[in-house]
Amino acid sequence: MKIIIYSLLIIFITGFNNTSFAQEASNTNEYRAFVFCELVASSSSLNTKTKVSVDFGLENPKSKERRLLDESGKIKTFNSMVDALNFMSEKGWEFVQAYVTIYDKDSTTHWLLKKKSD
Repeated sequence: MKIIIYSLLIIFITGFNNTSFAQEASNTNEYRAFVFCELVASSSSLNTKTKVSVDFGLENPKSKERRLLDESGKIKTFNSMVDALNFMSEKGWEFVQAYVTIYDKDSTTHWLLKKKSD
């Protein structure tokens, strides 16, 4: 009998409480505090320069949109990933995380960056 009374009491108390805690539906047009990008470089022993591609999260990026360009519109090459990071830092990007993937003796370096959203 006590179980029934306590169950009814809990239902009664929670049933009249109109407060709820839930996430709101995410809308892509809402304000975001940060935007992110990923710098990706494949190592090659044949070339001393590093070609870096960048992923801004575009749905279907063209290969040209994945390359960083210099002031004259030419594909930017870097001496190292640190050189690329310094370039992106000048553009307002901050380093978040780095990791390396290795597949069949080829390594790829990934650096995640963030920037305050405008």
